[in-house]
Amino acid sequence: MQSLQDCPQDLARQYAQNLAALFPASVIKKALEESASFESYQSDPVGFCEDTFGEVYTDDVKTMMESVRDNVITVAKSCNASGKTHAAARMAAWFIKCFPNSQVYTAAAPPEDNLKKLLWGELGSLINKFPKVFEEFKQNILHLERNPRSFLTGVTIPQSGDDAIRQAKFCTDADELFELTTGEVVTYKSLIGKKVKVVSFNDDFNKKNSKAEFFNNGIEPIYEIVLSSGHRVRRTGKHPLFTGKIVQSFKTMGGSHVKGRYCVEREKWTFVEEIKKGDAVLIPEDTSFNFGALTIESNEIKVLAYLIGNGCINSGKKVLFINQDNKQLAEFKAAVSALGAKVVPDNLAEYSWRVNGDGSGKKGSNPILNLLRHHNLIGKDSATKQVPKKINQAKRECIALFLNRLFSTDGYACICKAGAYRKAEIGYTSKSEGLIRDIQRLLFRFGIAAKIAKQKKSWTHKGVRKSDYYWSLTICRAEEVVRFYKQIGIYGKEEALKECVKYSRERQACATWRKSKHNGFGWEKVKSVELVGKKPTVGVYVPDNNTYLTNLAEHNSGKHAPYLFFILDEGDAIPDAVYKGIESCMSGGHVRLLIMFNPRAEAGPVYRMERDGLANIVTLSAFNHPNVVTGDLVIPGGAVDRETTVRRINQWCRRLNDNEPREADSFELPAFLVGAVAKDQKGKVYPPLVAGFYKIINSAFSYMVLGKYPAQGVNQLISREWTAAARARWDLYVSKFGEVPPKDVQAVMGFDAAEMGGDLNKLFFRYGGYVERCADDCTWGGIDIIESGDRGSVQYHKRSTRACLVDANGVGAGIAPHMRRLGCNSYGIKVQESPTDTPDEKELGDFKIMRDQLWWKCREWLRTDTAMLPPDEELLEELHTATYEVKGKYIRVMDKDTFKELLKRSPNSADALCLTFAPIKAPILPQSAKPVKKVRFAW
Repeated sequence: MQSLQDCPQDLARQYAQNLAALFPASVIKKALEESASFESYQSDPVGFCEDTFGEVYTDDVKTMMESVRDNVITVAKSCNASGKTHAAARMAAWFIKCFPNSQVYTAAAPPEDNLKKLLWGELGSLINKFPKVFEEFKQNILHLERNPRSFLTGVTIPQSGDDAIRQAKFCTDADELFELTTGEVVTYKSLIGKKVKVVSFNDDFNKKNSKAEFFNNGIEPIYEIVLSSGHRVRRTGKHPLFTGKIVQSFKTMGGSHVKGRYCVEREKWTFVEEIKKGDAVLIPEDTSFNFGALTIESNEIKVLAYLIGNGCINSGKKVLFINQDNKQLAEFKAAVSALGAKVVPDNLAEYSWRVNGDGSGKKGSNPILNLLRHHNLIGKDSATKQVPKKINQAKRECIALFLNRLFSTDGYACICKAGAYRKAEIGYTSKSEGLIRDIQRLLFRFGIAAKIAKQKKSWTHKGVRKSDYYWSLTICRAEEVVRFYKQIGIYGKEEALKECVKYSRERQACATWRKSKHNGFGWEKVKSVELVGKKPTVGVYVPDNNTYLTNLAEHNSGKHAPYLFFILDEGDAIPDAVYKGIESCMSGGHVRLLIMFNPRAEAGPVYRMERDGLANIVTLSAFNHPNVVTGDLVIPGGAVDRETTVRRINQWCRRLNDNEPREADSFELPAFLVGAVAKDQKGKVYPPLVAGFYKIINSAFSYMVLGKYPAQGVNQLISREWTAAARARWDLYVSKFGEVPPKDVQAVMGFDAAEMGGDLNKLFFRYGGYVERCADDCTWGGIDIIESGDRGSVQYHKRSTRACLVDANGVGAGIAPHMRRLGCNSYGIKVQESPTDTPDEKELGDFKIMRDQLWWKCREWLRTDTAMLPPDEELLEELHTATYEVKGKYIRVMDKDTFKELLKRSPNSADALCLTFAPIKAPILPQSAKPVKKVRFAW
């Protein structure tokens, strides 16, 4: 594309006049001046906020602002009323005003009022106070928009449902078909809770194998995109596709400007709702990565293809084949004979042939009927026929043979008229839309992009004029006609196909815009984009590249802009899945993430960021706030003050004696608070504070005043020291013997069954002291009792397993009986019922319920020198999170709801491990089973 100065003068003059009419010089000048003035603050968020809003900020808040400027991820651990939310609203304004084409996403932990009343309450106050600063923005509820690609918005996080629902809203219609790399074609909704292999691509468009996770995304508005090939896909409005604009270039020839070729420019990720008719979308050159590994006998393939094309199979009693007496019929007879049946005349006037069995008349004596039943084709008429599932999963050569014989029935190859021109065309016609789309999908594996259309056809049958709608599939592009000839062909119509190939080779040309500069990709034109309504949707998440290939180049995240800023308030209570979704948006560009929270517990995704050094940590402490330091309301409006801070010291702390050790749960009183006094809630005055060290006796003081995690308390159920030792023993064992369980020791299998929502089924196997690493096939979603029992049984029988103990509360109650029917020594453990044992430390009290007993037994096992834990971050985090307390005469371990609140997930791994400590009944083993030996390993 040449610049404006290379265009003809009259064209350039007209273009300039149009611009001047749309944008007067005064408007352009004002916009440029304002833009330049704010962009100068890109490296000075504190200066922008002070100069624009005339406010004073604390040193801790300034540090937080500068950290956002300098670091991709900032975690702000804050005391109560530090001004963090007030400052975050200012940071959002700084980013959206100072960075062109920027997008700011804000969120807070559920419920939605946390977002509306806190962060957006501050933003609303700011907008009302300084309307001129935001005059170019359109305002709506939780949304401030400069233009469709630059905005500040609030994202609500659902309180219930699958955790993965919260990750993103950039997904597909749940009933849409997804083609697996095994060749199998399934619905998206059938993949919910599963991880499957997909092909993804990186920023350089290099392809690689990846794993995709599928999750329920709830009811969302769906758009249908129809491509010029007739291919249809349904996606949510915020689902991104890689697009470009088809434009015509200009070139100079003999001193004159002439139109050049078409090409694709302005490539970018685009929301589906923003894609227009005529846009180009990126597609892979082929989906050869979806060829299966299944081998099917050639005669079986031929018979299936012929009967799908020209067969009458809608009756379960007889099979008819309608075909002239030609080489196709001869081959069909030979293939049927090879499979143990025979073809006899039925009604030769109508070219009808019947397929008979062995002549015995017994049920199941016709192998062709059996074959059709096996492939679920019996009862299919011309409008409902489809490609069998096994064919989809077959090898390349098997599918090529199937398509070859299918096209030899209702397919054709010819040179036909196309307006004033002629073209070579290969096609197939059927009354079944499903069959046509199946063929289109299979052809694309070979790199052949066939076009689909619906047509009304008329014909005369026995003197009666009839008409109906049919679906046609055509291949017209010259290079694809040649490709079809080389890789597939048409049996019995070879000469017609050769004529098409000869004609295509003489005129072989491709629209230049269809060829992409990205190797292995091409472009397809959008025919239409239409909103079809709200439907159930399924989300897709690919952790490494965040992309995946269907017949389109797709992205699993909808948030993309040159400048992105995510602000999360109450970040410790935001589900892990939300962080996964944000992570998928943070590759490339200028991206910032600010997480603010009161640090209540060392658990969850935000704590892991800090632990692993993935974020810059800022602490906002009451001891640094000017209101507390000076005793005056330097910063009014509900900020923390000295009175409140001193009261909390008196209520939640005590002064250490000089000879007491100074541990992690102690602090030195700041000099400016020595002698400070405060009143309790009833008006009683506390004595003046004395200099020295104070011990925190209420953990709330740590996070509400100091902005720090509470020190680990004495009620921690499982020590990190114990788990570290168990991990070291596991590593040492594996270095000597590999990941092989100890010989002659049978496994005890713990089965934590999924509950409603986004919970997971989890299996753990413990062989005495050795715990096996949890494999991918030992974790799955869904609450189907039969499926879960079947999958559990498979894992049970893979190993030498002594017993399977299943959490029998709720959904899991039916799993153990089903597994027993499959030969497993399996039974349910009702973890909410009475315990069967007492703790060794009897002075603490008794267990309240069975769950307390199981967790305590796991604790005692971890204290031994034989426990071995695999490298499993989720398991370790769950074990470390657990606490206990003694209520009356009972020991109570942290309940599951508290676990979920802290971890943002259920403790499935730890619960499954703890189930292995349930009392085991006499195993129901085969007579030949060897007795279990007790073996102690030492090295």
